[in-house]
Amino acid sequence: MEFESASATRLDFYTSREGKSVKIPSRKNWPAVAFLAFWLTGWTVGGFVAWESFAETWSNPDEFSFFLLAWLGGWALGWVFASYTLLWMLFGYETITIGNGAFISSWRALFLGKRKNYQLSEVKRLRWAEIKSNSQDVTNTVGATSGMLEFNYGPKTIAIAKGIDHGEAEYLIDALNNAASPYDLVGKSAGRE
Repeated sequence: MEFESASATRLDFYTSREGKSVKIPSRKNWPAVAFLAFWLTGWTVGGFVAWESFAETWSNPDEFSFFLLAWLGGWALGWVFASYTLLWMLFGYETITIGNGAFISSWRALFLGKRKNYQLSEVKRLRWAEIKSNSQDVTNTVGATSGMLEFNYGPKTIAIAKGIDHGEAEYLIDALNNAASPYDLVGKSAGRE
């Protein structure tokens, strides 16, 4: 009998020049990837056909179509959203780093990315939170319990590591709390339940 590995994880722990880091790759939902790639191909072709029709009316004010112009604007927004979603599912990852008094959360999908720095001493009540089933999270697989990590930062609640399941979250919270020593990331902040 062959058993599943109890230690297998998609979390990649390493030490960087900024401190202790963990890389969390995006979840791969292959049916959604295939659908989005197929849909995006058709959407792109449709957009170029519409653009050619619009370009023909450009020189003749009597045939100019505001509807087609508005449709192309909606087409462009849909194309950008679908392309980003596909890039995220294929190449996206989030990195959390703790070091030098900082809690750093960053995400990247090929050439797109963002980084946020938090003062480590102000990070309180690191915890897992389930993503509600009415969420529009297209990367969540049907039937999977998906969540995210949250922490209090002053009066704000910050959400990171979206798409992480409960077991991964517990493992990650323990590792982050150990890396943050002497700070206690999971302890309750003053005046809060």
